[in-house]
Amino acid sequence: MFEFVNNSVSKALGAITDNATLLKKTYVPKYMFPLSKVTSTMVDFVFSLGALVIVMVVFSVAQGRVLFSFWNLCIIIPIIQAYIFALGLGFFLAQLHVFFRDIRYIYNAFVTMWLYCSAIFYDIGMFYEKAVKQVAAGSLPYAKYLAFVIENLNPLYIYIKQFRYFVWVPGVDNVPYWAAVNQWDFILGTIYAIIMFAIGTHFFKRSQDKFILYI
Repeated sequence: MFEFVNNSVSKALGAITDNATLLKKTYVPKYMFPLSKVTSTMVDFVFSLGALVIVMVVFSVAQGRVLFSFWNLCIIIPIIQAYIFALGLGFFLAQLHVFFRDIRYIYNAFVTMWLYCSAIFYDIGMFYEKAVKQVAAGSLPYAKYLAFVIENLNPLYIYIKQFRYFVWVPGVDNVPYWAAVNQWDFILGTIYAIIMFAIGTHFFKRSQDKFILYI
């Protein structure tokens, strides 16, 4: 999920400037370039899920039980949310890159920080365990506050959390408490996607007539 959003936004970021020659020669709806980049990346992502299916089949045979269920199909929810979010961010950065070419390097630096804030190679549960120790030591549970920020203010983590949950439910007897999702995750993920899409399309539409002057 992280690579899907990152690759989508990275490709959409340069979609306008990379097609400057075409835009100078003929009229083409400018929104088509970021849209095609994000959509093609999503198609690649969906096909790449075949590797996940193979792993699940292997483990189903190894464990002697079926690890597939209806819940697996619900991964379409975070995928759609992430797609809309990436599209909005892609539109925003694509128009910004036309006027400020250094935005690509700023984004690359931001992605590194985003990676560490998305709880990909560690679990959120460690923060809650740390918070318990902090309270026992008589200090404020700063780790719990950090976990709250990641879980609620990082849209990408919300999509990753949902995706993990719908993959794990059939195969894991007891889903870790920090990985369980609720209706708030769906609501918050949808809100972030809609807001980012609205912001991206607004700025893209407002500045698209000026592209020809800068490309």
